[in-house]
Amino acid sequence: LEQRSEKIKSSVIVGGGVIGIELAEMCLSRNMDVHFLVREKKFWSGVLPDPDSDLIMKHLKEHHGLNMYYEEELHEILTDDNNVAVGVLTKSGKQIDCQYVGLAAGVSPNIDFVKESKIETDRGILVNRSFETSEKDVYAIGDCAEFKQPVDGRKSIEQVWYTGKIMGETLAEIMIGNPVEYNPGHWFNSAKFFDLEYQTYGQ
Repeated sequence: LEQRSEKIKSSVIVGGGVIGIELAEMCLSRNMDVHFLVREKKFWSGVLPDPDSDLIMKHLKEHHGLNMYYEEELHEILTDDNNVAVGVLTKSGKQIDCQYVGLAAGVSPNIDFVKESKIETDRGILVNRSFETSEKDVYAIGDCAEFKQPVDGRKSIEQVWYTGKIMGETLAEIMIGNPVEYNPGHWFNSAKFFDLEYQTYGQ
């Protein structure tokens, strides 16, 4: 992208998460028009209460060159004869011309490498609170791990940096013979929406 940025006048970002926002900010800093496709009716509606979502949406409107498309999804990336992006077609039938498409539509556990094994899986690799899988001496942590019984007040799959760090530290204790269970404390997360920072603690 750095090598092509001078030729790119318009970009499309797909997915309304933190990675999408950072990608949009980077594209705007290189004087590109940004067309941002968000599947939901409001920005980050699955995470933020309505007043907070409205605040973020108002903040996004203030950025020149940023075009938000809510309740809109990617249907097709349009390319030229050299397989270079020239636009997108949305599910509602809109065509948006662009020279770059950024896909930031979320995270899902990458577990294909264990699908043919005896290790039990669902959305992720199933583990107990000590990260043990269904196979003896096989553990899973990080983005690919899914707790059979999540810690109270937390989700079965936790895909943020600090939970991965705590999982690694906890598993290290287990592997040196200290039988502890995963206990990350209260849920917290932080995000940055251009120059507006957001932090959340607990549910």
